[in-house]
Amino acid sequence: MSRRGRRKKEWRLSVWEMDKDLSLEDVVSNLQLDYNLPIDYLKEKNNLNANDKTLQNGWHPSNGEPSFNIKELTISETKIKYIHAIGYYEKADSKDRAIIKSGNGAQDIIIPRHLRVFNRSCEAIFFDLNGKVYTVVEISPSEAARVRSVLFGQGRKENKKEEWKKINYKDVKQFKFDSKFFYWLLSKVGNEFLYNGKKDYNIKLLDVSAVAHATEQEEYDSTSTGTNILGSLPALSGLGSNQSVYEAGFTFKLPKISMTLRMSENSECFINLDNSNIENENGELLSVNHDTVYARVILTIYGILLITLKKSYNSEISDRAWTINDEQLQRKKWGLFVIKELCDENDISLKDIETMFQLQSQSIDKLEKVVLG
Repeated sequence: MSRRGRRKKEWRLSVWEMDKDLSLEDVVSNLQLDYNLPIDYLKEKNNLNANDKTLQNGWHPSNGEPSFNIKELTISETKIKYIHAIGYYEKADSKDRAIIKSGNGAQDIIIPRHLRVFNRSCEAIFFDLNGKVYTVVEISPSEAARVRSVLFGQGRKENKKEEWKKINYKDVKQFKFDSKFFYWLLSKVGNEFLYNGKKDYNIKLLDVSAVAHATEQEEYDSTSTGTNILGSLPALSGLGSNQSVYEAGFTFKLPKISMTLRMSENSECFINLDNSNIENENGELLSVNHDTVYARVILTIYGILLITLKKSYNSEISDRAWTINDEQLQRKKWGLFVIKELCDENDISLKDIETMFQLQSQSIDKLEKVVLG
């Protein structure tokens, strides 16, 4: 398949906020709980062994390690404590598909376990940020609710594990982004951001790779992807008309890391694996989701990059270095760029534009005369 026709590989990450009273030590204990669940329609089948009528769910230490450990990673002199774990869970087929009715008084046939039970997994990094525990989970949208229910104790009955307390997965304020934030960041292409003011750790915003926006009433939605998005007329038309941005993609250069990622308003990140890499200690370039750098990359994204961007935004807002007027001026620049490009492409002269406004003004005058009688 040609590169143009090949779907981009993306690494999807979601961040959830743990209960305020939960510590990393508590997480270590919770990861060792029993998460196995009975298969409802097989509970009473006494002729089956326990494994055949049970879903085997649970957490395992990452990289084949013997136990769960709180580790510490240092990034630009900042020490971040974390736990890396792999969650395994199983899904059973429906009763109708798992049991073959024999009829005539004969015993029903239960198909072999490997044909009716399916394995799933997820990977998670639990980390402490300013005294609060968060977890970044690699999981698909369709499986997220089940993972919270089965492996994070948020379900009902047998799934409920009070030890996990409550998990916030909808409105994680520390990593929440709104349209105004995206407008600000879109205007910062070519700029550098310093992590905690340290000149030895700078973050360069090189390019915009995606913009998704919608009108206020959401009757129109548009997404632009590629390179140099701020040179794209569809994208700039939406930005120039003050449409609400709910997702945007950027290319960043950090120390030893090059990364292209999309950030959504609900704290999800989608990392483009084709255009992202990290240099390891031996000078080798690795994929950012490689086992040996997995934790470092995630903690860099959520413990350094996003925090730095949000701090810079809040600082400019409080210092009035970025105001409503600045945002309006930026939108005006984008709007004028679109007008100029359309004029060039369609051979529209200044006189054509003046004529259009004159006709519009005349139409308004006629309408006012009709209304006023």
